[in-house]
Amino acid sequence: MLRARKKAVRQPVRSSVKAVDSAHVEKLGDTGQDHSVDLKVERKVAAIRAIRDVEIEAFTSFIYQ
Repeated sequence: MLRARKKAVRQPVRSSVKAVDSAHVEKLGDTGQDHSVDLKVERKVAAIRAIRDVEIEAFTSFIYQ
């Protein structure tokens, strides 16, 4: 059950990161001066890493109980 939930949570997150990264590259390639996209990407990646860390910690604590 935990494994199914984990996959369901992670799958959309990874696809959204790829979409943001590709938009980020295209935007910087076209103008070379829009850095607001950098901040959005950094915030999104930080949020995803925080979620991942919490999931890993919860999973390991569940296993070792």
